[in-house]
Amino acid sequence: MRDMYKLTEEGRDYLKNSLPEVNLLKLLEEPIPIKDVQKRMESFAIALQWAKKKGWVKIDKENLALVKNPAKIPEQEALSKISKGEPVSDELLKTLISRKLVQKETEETRETKKLAGKEVTTLTPELIKTGMWKNVKLKPYNVEVGGKKLYPGKRQPYNQFLSHVRQKLVELGFREMEGPLIELEFWNFDALFQAQNHPSRDWTQTYSLKFPKQGDLPVGLQMGPEKSGPTHAEGAYNSLLCQTACPGRGNTRKILHDKEMLQAGCY
Repeated sequence: MRDMYKLTEEGRDYLKNSLPEVNLLKLLEEPIPIKDVQKRMESFAIALQWAKKKGWVKIDKENLALVKNPAKIPEQEALSKISKGEPVSDELLKTLISRKLVQKETEETRETKKLAGKEVTTLTPELIKTGMWKNVKLKPYNVEVGGKKLYPGKRQPYNQFLSHVRQKLVELGFREMEGPLIELEFWNFDALFQAQNHPSRDWTQTYSLKFPKQGDLPVGLQMGPEKSGPTHAEGAYNSLLCQTACPGRGNTRKILHDKEMLQAGCY
């Protein structure tokens, strides 16, 4: 598909009223003081720049004089052709684009123009840049409707697994209990009948507090160290468990509790 080009607002103005350098030539039938030309032209700086670049005029002391008056102005003719959708040379296009008199019309821009008079649900950048937002009907937006949730990141795989297990257990009727981030080793391991030689109790797997290192256990617990210790070592309730020794009330080291861990309560 051939690239399409259209005139900018400034380009359309120059098509109607001629390029500034063309209007400058019309004033220079004879040398004129530069100050007088400035008063008679709005775009004198642009006109002088391009007229000098093309060798049409020269500055003689305080006067501006005509050097030559070209029979044809390619840029002026190119503006007329582009307005009619006719092709022009790449060199002229490059010049007019650099002067911001012409701009390329993309496929998105052409498709946007087809929306004129229609209802749209999204205000796109193309609608804003082309000004077509003025010619379309924007669908009313209900600010009370909740937006789509965005998830910029992903949950850690192990956390996903724990959430899945938690959901299944709760659905089965278990009750989730919350605990502190810092917990005694007794409550985190022994009260849950976790073996003393379990790999997760190794110092490389457990974060211990430097200060304070130890905590206190309340006296008279229904399932305190006095009962959990023998249960670990000898078994109970027709279960042999792991048959490992339990340090009893001395197991009060403070450790970092896994905040995702499901805790069970004994009553």
